[in-house]
Amino acid sequence: MKYNATTLLVLCLTMSIQFAYAQLSKAKYIVFTFEYSNNESPHGTQIYYWIQSVDSIGRQHSHLNKLLLFGYSESELQSCCIGKSINPYTSTSVNSYNFNQKYYMALDTVERIIKKYRKRIRVEYKDHEKKAGETINIYITPIEGIFCVSGFIPLRDREMLYKDSIIIPYSSFCFYRRFWESEEYKYVVKHDYTRFLYSILPPNIVK
Repeated sequence: MKYNATTLLVLCLTMSIQFAYAQLSKAKYIVFTFEYSNNESPHGTQIYYWIQSVDSIGRQHSHLNKLLLFGYSESELQSCCIGKSINPYTSTSVNSYNFNQKYYMALDTVERIIKKYRKRIRVEYKDHEKKAGETINIYITPIEGIFCVSGFIPLRDREMLYKDSIIIPYSSFCFYRRFWESEEYKYVVKHDYTRFLYSILPPNIVK
């Protein structure tokens, strides 16, 4: 059987993607939800999702990475899962956002876990009053599952400030209940995340 160069390229690319997907493994994470609101602003509540591996909690150079639950295309998901850098904030007419039903169900599971099992660890009133100024609520949700990780390609001035990874859910999600009794939980509760630049990238949700 003869193959031309294009066919061989497609076969090699398909095999490399399948191999990379096979290397993905289930791990434990903490999802951070930053909810920002300003009573004097017409923009409503801005919600930002960030994520951290449980294994990295407490390490000297541990940090949070941007978590996306939507807004990326099929090709960007594939690129992320093979470790190829992406920028999901720049869409093109050739991007497809139609995932299969199984993947949509996986994303729905992630969202339900984040909202149902989250705990608030901090609330910050910028003007020290509940009825005026800015308010930041910080929640955490322990979750277990397979997530894809890739680099980020900055294209705008503000994006240049972000040097870490983009993380996208893939499959096999469940609530990581045992985290609440762990030493990592005690560390997170005591840590001050109010200085974290959670708004360096656009919000996940505005409501």
